[in-house]
Amino acid sequence: GGGGGGGTGDGKATVYSIPGSVDVAVSQSFTVDLYIHTTDEAQAFEFDVAMDPARMVPVSVVPHPDFDDDSQWFVPPTIDAGQGTIRGIVDVRHGAPAATGVFQVATVTIQATNPGSGVVQFQNGGIADPNGDDLTLTIFATLVNVTP
Repeated sequence: GGGGGGGTGDGKATVYSIPGSVDVAVSQSFTVDLYIHTTDEAQAFEFDVAMDPARMVPVSVVPHPDFDDDSQWFVPPTIDAGQGTIRGIVDVRHGAPAATGVFQVATVTIQATNPGSGVVQFQNGGIADPNGDDLTLTIFATLVNVTP
């Protein structure tokens, strides 16, 4: 806890997934790509992803070269199919300069399990600029409709 220091920039970022909605049949797999749009600079990020475990289960998550500069996560994420979560999706740009504009950071593969509607929600998110200051995030979810 505790307060943060005063940053000089108006560090803001929008976090969204493509597609914004998915229609998928039971037992089929689909992917959701995570994008960040920022006018500031992004040097590192961390997210969890959550979904309705009664409708779908996470299969894998891989980093995207738009942001990733070493082809691996900073630490391996933890996938819990029973809870419908992937925790600790963390990456840092080591050699490359900070990213700005629109860039993809990850692709999540998910398998549909039961009919109904649910969301794939990125949460507990943080994006740090090169000074280590957190950007203010707006996060959008992907709506998923699983058909029989």
